Amino acid sequence: EVKAFPGGRVPGMLCCTAVDLWLVVQDWVRSLLAQLEPWPVAMWKKLGRVSLGLCRRPPVSREPTTALLCNFPTVTLRQFNAFHERAKPLKARWEEEKREDGVKWQHLEHNGPYFAPPYEPLPDDVRFYYNGKPMKLSLATEEVATFYAKMLDHDYTTKEIFQNNFFNDWTKEMTPEERKKIRELGKCNFEEIHKYFVEKHEAQKALPKEEKKKLKEEAERIQEKYGYCTIDGHREKIGNFKTEPPGLFRGRGDHPKMGMLKKRIMPEDII
Repeated sequence: EVKAFPGGRVPGMLCCTAVDLWLVVQDWVRSLLAQLEPWPVAMWKKLGRVSLGLCRRPPVSREPTTALLCNFPTVTLRQFNAFHERAKPLKARWEEEKREDGVKWQHLEHNGPYFAPPYEPLPDDVRFYYNGKPMKLSLATEEVATFYAKMLDHDYTTKEIFQNNFFNDWTKEMTPEERKKIRELGKCNFEEIHKYFVEKHEAQKALPKEEKKKLKEEAERIQEKYGYCTIDGHREKIGNFKTEPPGLFRGRGDHPKMGMLKKRIMPEDII
């Protein structure tokens, strides 16, 4: 049985039971959304005052009821328009209006550069020899010695200018006692240190997939934390966010500074 609303007003959608009404309204809302979805945003704005939402939970009773219309209180087209506006991508920084005073940015957020990891001492069974005798080096001296040892299989270490520059900077990192003992580069033996790093490199290439995946995930974590900055609200990728690791300068050709020490960059060195 269908009854009209009080006052003789007959609604556009009548139903006999709340359950029937619930099913009908669900189908009607789906069809309406399917028709309105491809509409341009301008049309949505014209209908900004129209309220569209899902029906409330239907009553439990299945008894016939007078004409019952769903209440559409939840989602409005105006809310949809606001969501659409928020979803619009921001203009690129270079597309925004340029300032007359020449200022290119006002606010910068960045986690800072990523510094090279600290030096890991050599194992006790990997030794440096001077004049045929093993010699224990201080950490600073040992670290610089590893820079030279890693390059033993390279042509750089055969060049006199490279050797002289290296030995000159290496002695500056030595303790006074080491400086008194180590007088000539030709009497230094870096073979065990070189062999250690060659084997370490080969072991890294032979890591199982699970270990390589962990290393990759760690690199991605570092990239996500340090590889981006925010300039005036725009998130931008940084080309090079890592500080240059310590080592020996190589240069091209017969560069006069080849072999000189490139010291470790510390946080206090950043301006």
